[in-house]
Amino acid sequence: MDEPILPPTAPARTRAIRGLVVSAITLFVLGIAVIGWTLLRSKPEDAQTPATTRALLPEATSRPATSPLSPTDTATRIATIESRLADADRMSNQSLAHAAKAERLLILLSTRRAIDRGQPLAYLEPALAQQFGGAYPGDVALIVDHARRPVRVDALADELALLEPTLMTRAGEEGWLADILNNARTLAVVRKADQPSDVPAKKLERARRALVRDHVELAVREIATMPGASKAKAWLEKARRYVAVHAALDRLEAATILSPQPQK
Repeated sequence: MDEPILPPTAPARTRAIRGLVVSAITLFVLGIAVIGWTLLRSKPEDAQTPATTRALLPEATSRPATSPLSPTDTATRIATIESRLADADRMSNQSLAHAAKAERLLILLSTRRAIDRGQPLAYLEPALAQQFGGAYPGDVALIVDHARRPVRVDALADELALLEPTLMTRAGEEGWLADILNNARTLAVVRKADQPSDVPAKKLERARRALVRDHVELAVREIATMPGASKAKAWLEKARRYVAVHAALDRLEAATILSPQPQK
C-alpha cells in the first residue's frame, strides 16, 4: 500500500515566506539604486519638462529682443517728424491760397460777363465787396454803380448811329451854310502820311469800327474831337463810364493774379 502524503511542517512554511520577503526587499533596493544612478547621470538642462519649454516659447517669439534707442536716435526721429509736419502745413497753406485766388478770379469773370451783358450783379455785389472792398473800395463802388445803370456796346453803337447827322456840324451851324463850311474844311487838309485823317466822316467811320471791336476808348477819342461833340455829351458820358468800369475790372484782375504766392 502507498503511504499517505503528509502536510508540510511549520518550519518549512516559515522558511518559504522568509525567502519571498527577502527577494522583494532586494528588488526594491535594486530599483532605488537604478533610479539614483539615472538621476546622477542626467544633465541639469535636461530636467526641464516639455510643458515648461512650451510655456517659454510664445514669449520668446512674441517679444523680439530690441535694443533701446540712444538720445541721438530719438532726437533724429523727432526732427524728422517735425519736418514732415512742417511740409504738410506749408502744402496746406499753398492749397488754401490757390483756392482763394481762384475764387476771386471766378468772381471777377462772372462780374465782367454780367457787365458786358447789362445784367444786374445780384449775389456778385456782396462777393465783390467782401473780396475787394477793403483794398479797392473805389473800384468796387464804380462797378456796382455801373451795374445798376448798365451800358452795352451794341447800345452805344445804336445811339451813335442816331447821332451821326448832328456830329458832322458844329453847334449853330445848320442848313446850307453848314454844308458849305464842311466842304470848305475838307478841300485842303495838310497832315503827315501816318497821321489819321481829321475829316469828320473818317472819324465817324473809325469810331464805328472801334465799337465793333469793343474798343470803346478809341471810339470815345474820335467822337470827342468831332465838330458836333457837344451834342453827344450823354453818349460820351455812357461810353466813358463803360471804359472806366472795364479798367477797374482789369485792375482787380491784375492785383489778384500778381498777389504774392505762399512760400514753398
